[in-house]
Amino acid sequence: SRLWVNLPKNLTHVDAVYERHDKKIVFFIGNLIYVFQAVTLEPGYPKPLTSLGLPSSVERIDAAMIWGHNSKTYLFSGTMYWRLEDDGQVELDYPRDMSVWRGVGYNIDTVFQWKDGATYFFKGTGFWKFNDLKMRVMNEKAMQSSKFWFGCPAVEREDPIIVNSLPTEKP
Repeated sequence: SRLWVNLPKNLTHVDAVYERHDKKIVFFIGNLIYVFQAVTLEPGYPKPLTSLGLPSSVERIDAAMIWGHNSKTYLFSGTMYWRLEDDGQVELDYPRDMSVWRGVGYNIDTVFQWKDGATYFFKGTGFWKFNDLKMRVMNEKAMQSSKFWFGCPAVEREDPIIVNSLPTEKP
């Protein structure tokens, strides 16, 4: 049995999830958003991503976070990101290109702020530690998640995993 029973029965994965300031848990699954108070689905949910003011072309959210630098909610999808107003709607001057987060690749898998106060962006098996004040990564090359977060030794692979998805030119 699952903790959040009102999520889709055939659920295979969650695209993104975060906890809002009001302690509600927000799940992004495909083009839908689910908001829970503890384990109870809020009335009126799920809703389409467009209910947040996102364009209908956004098929899913790759990552979501409340950024500790300014306590604002950020949503990431592909090469773009959005910031939400306090009322949960997209701010008017968004979307913006992910290149603003200098050194972080496109199409990230997740992002969060750790207890050390730093923001961490993840892609594949790698991650970048982000300097919020300088608005750039602290490590140019993605570090291996397994070794840093879990203490696992590096594993040599015949098929190297490419984690840095920075484009050679702007989209």
